[in-house]
Amino acid sequence: MSRDCSRWYGWSLTSEQVFVLEVIAMESSERIQHQQPRRLEDVRQVGNRIGRGASWIWAAVQRGDFPAPRRLSARCTRWDSRAVDEWIEQQFAQE
Repeated sequence: MSRDCSRWYGWSLTSEQVFVLEVIAMESSERIQHQQPRRLEDVRQVGNRIGRGASWIWAAVQRGDFPAPRRLSARCTRWDSRAVDEWIEQQFAQE
């Protein structure tokens, strides 16, 4: 059975073909994510990655909706890039 799937640019694919393409895409994104080095990011870098401002990030940290940063010194806080990556993945999983 064939179905029209607009997600695949209007191609007519069977449900099995769509499943295989989704699995391949998921595996390749996991490989890419694991190859990236772990980084410490400041609030501006995190904001650029998630499309939010610093005030939203700090409010979300206080509410417990976003990973807390690590305090490296009295005036320096940084987020673990892997914690931010996991938060981003959770946002997509909730859709």
